[in-house]
Amino acid sequence: MSNHYGAIQGNSETTQAVNIRRKEGAVFLGCCDMRRAVIILDTIYLVILVIQMLLYIDMVRSEQPDREIEVAARSLLRICVMEALLVLISLWGALSFSMGMVFAGIVNFGVGLAAGFALMRLPAIVLNLVFVAPHVLLFMEIQRGIMTEATYQNEEHSCCCL
Repeated sequence: MSNHYGAIQGNSETTQAVNIRRKEGAVFLGCCDMRRAVIILDTIYLVILVIQMLLYIDMVRSEQPDREIEVAARSLLRICVMEALLVLISLWGALSFSMGMVFAGIVNFGVGLAAGFALMRLPAIVLNLVFVAPHVLLFMEIQRGIMTEATYQNEEHSCCCL
């Protein structure tokens, strides 16, 4: 981590040293810092997962469920629950500047990315790349000491009101 120092010249009696650090961390899509990006993307993904889970629960509870659909819905529901747990851990990691917890998001979206490549699904590849990238960058920024609770005031960046 590099620090950039400058001095503010006071009157001849005093010179006050002030830490003038420029932002070192990356900006996601030109809009926000990586911590904020992970928080926003994880929240969006959790909402999507909850909607999916509600749909799968409805499929399982239907009055005349097709046995194959019920089995598939139960399997997909289990996957959604596991994903939700990983994303919740990742979200908490972003909120608490925990590198290990942010790694849970890398695992979740990394598996999605690998599945997208395996199934040759371009939309899945692109979507998972968009989601995994800020997690990887936040992980690296926390690891390098760029993004910490102490430095966040300097690293904070947002182009909107969030």
